[in-house]
Amino acid sequence: MRINARLRTTFGKNGTYMSSTLTLINVTHQDTGYFRFFYGHVEVKQYIYVFDKRNLVIINDMSRYPDYNLYFFHQGELGVHIPCKPTHPNVSVSLIHVDQLNKEPSSEDVLADPHSSWLLEPELGLTLKKVMISNTGNYRCVGTMNNITDEKHFTISVKGIELTRMGDPDDPPEGSNVTLICRTLFAEIKFPSPPEWAYEMKNTGRMRIINELNPPEGIQITTHDYSKQRNTGGFTLNYYESRLDLFEVNQNTYTTFQCKANKDKDAVTKLISFQIKDKTNNEPVSNFVLFEKTIETTTLVTLSVTLAACLVLGLGIGVKLYLEKKQQVFPGVKKLLAGNVKEINRQLPIEEQTELLPYDKQWEFPRYRLKLGLILDNISMGINGSEDTIKTVAVKMIRSHTNMAAMEALVSEMKILIYLGSHLNVVSLLGACTKQMSKGELLIIVEYCRFGNLQNYLSKHRSSFINLVDSLGNMKSVSDAKNEMPYVSEDQTEKSSPCEELPPDGRLAPERPEKPPVNRYQPPTEPFYQNQPPALDYGLGRYISTCDLISWSFQIARGMEYLVSKQVRVLHGDLAARNVLLADDGVVKLADFGMAKKMYYEGNYERKDGLMPVKWMAIESLTDRIFSSESDVWSYGVLLWELFTLGKVPYPGMDAGHQLIKEIQKGYRMEKPEYAPNLFGEIMANCWKSDPKERPTFSQLKEIISRYMTDLTYGE
Repeated sequence: MRINARLRTTFGKNGTYMSSTLTLINVTHQDTGYFRFFYGHVEVKQYIYVFDKRNLVIINDMSRYPDYNLYFFHQGELGVHIPCKPTHPNVSVSLIHVDQLNKEPSSEDVLADPHSSWLLEPELGLTLKKVMISNTGNYRCVGTMNNITDEKHFTISVKGIELTRMGDPDDPPEGSNVTLICRTLFAEIKFPSPPEWAYEMKNTGRMRIINELNPPEGIQITTHDYSKQRNTGGFTLNYYESRLDLFEVNQNTYTTFQCKANKDKDAVTKLISFQIKDKTNNEPVSNFVLFEKTIETTTLVTLSVTLAACLVLGLGIGVKLYLEKKQQVFPGVKKLLAGNVKEINRQLPIEEQTELLPYDKQWEFPRYRLKLGLILDNISMGINGSEDTIKTVAVKMIRSHTNMAAMEALVSEMKILIYLGSHLNVVSLLGACTKQMSKGELLIIVEYCRFGNLQNYLSKHRSSFINLVDSLGNMKSVSDAKNEMPYVSEDQTEKSSPCEELPPDGRLAPERPEKPPVNRYQPPTEPFYQNQPPALDYGLGRYISTCDLISWSFQIARGMEYLVSKQVRVLHGDLAARNVLLADDGVVKLADFGMAKKMYYEGNYERKDGLMPVKWMAIESLTDRIFSSESDVWSYGVLLWELFTLGKVPYPGMDAGHQLIKEIQKGYRMEKPEYAPNLFGEIMANCWKSDPKERPTFSQLKEIISRYMTDLTYGE
């Protein structure tokens, strides 16, 4: 029996007090989860365990194939969830990865491994931090309590291509051997074929295919086909593992290789590149034979040449040291990077203690592997060549090599990025080049979001915006939206909401166990690199609609919830559309956090195009220099205004000066934008409450928008 048919609610009123009781009859272990009460925008939630002594763990989510608990993911995905959860707080959960690709069955608990990519949160279930092809296989989610054991099974299939270099991550020395491993995994391919290797011809940039049966001298390729029929779900895994060995490499050895997997009529590729170190030769180059009759002359000449060489060498070293010392515009960089972990106070925001955070040298990236390209303001596009791949990245730098305040701010942001770790809606740090910091050069390498910041993106796409909000502030029906949105087909008129396929990817959708979400996982027959239909290409030719704005507001709230969580405790301080980046598949990422607060104090915060931070700052930040998660909530409200006005500057017609501050103190607030649904007008008003304690938290904002998205998705 569905849960809605088993719910009973009662309401009572006693004078000025109201009460409500929710009763769920015939409970089962599948009812384990959150129960929420909403009154206006106030939410109270309670997690309930339902325990029956037999079912110690449950999987209460709908996968693409619910009969088999089968999940399809893509190589490289971050933060995917498998909702295997305990039904009692005292249940111990372990995870066994059995039936792996080309390994013997295992009985080890992967959750017990401190380096495991799996995490368990009892109320959320299992989380896989980063998906790899090796994660493919059958799993046993085992619950144990009081000598009772229960287990549930699920299967993961990871689609994609993976290329790595084995052994030491440093560049190989001349004379050593190099091994490259390429793994490809696809499901249900009509005409599968093994990976194909190619190398880049030096000085031309062209790729030449390697004949596996007759490779060039010094190269050997071995390929194994581990494809097999899966009993679970009845699908076929086409899995290949190909090994390329380079023997006794030298300066003439090819150093850029490509692995290509043919998938039906299409192909996907991965590149890898490295450099070869010169072999040090300590043996004497030549021997001198001195003849007796010329020994005095030779000795005199040798001594003179030696003295002259020493004089020139000493003079050169002295000049070099003098010039280097003169070029050291930041001599205190070592202290700036060292930090002091022991003095960090966990009760204070991290951005107030960034000087105490140490720089981890594991993030250091070789400067010669980074090729800078187009430079926009203080952001540069670059090509990052690591041992895994070659890809386009974004590089942050300071505009002036003598601006100490800007250097400290950039170091602060780098340390915060290291501290933050990985989150889908926060821009990720990839590495840094700090070796030349004393000379004023610091390069921070972050992931490249090719569509830029939301403010510019929205401004450029105003002419192609599709408004799905009617004159009363409500979302339009499907029939009305059909006239507005060119992609709505005849069969979609049966849907109850124009945003039924609202989430930009399957993991962004608010989920309901009663109904499987549309487009949660791609079927195995679709190309793995086509995560979304063509309409989700966020290039210049694509329109945007109200559904996109709602999705982005949800993702931003979720990213901010992560920043202000107890585990992280980082204040953004400059939350605005210009500091939110748009990546592929409609995913937005927070950027430029941790820098703004210090710059406000020092008066060095500058922006082009008249963008001043005053218009995004909360009352208490403007008047008393108080910054908190509540002041970030105020800025979030201004950001929502930017979203639903398609990138306009807040407080239009008003200068960012003392007059604006006085008007805000008097109670002036911006009106709900024309394109904003009524709910978001209410959210903005709540974010701009004068009393910080009356503003919603980011967790509440995320849940409010998630519930709204759910209602739109399911048409309720």
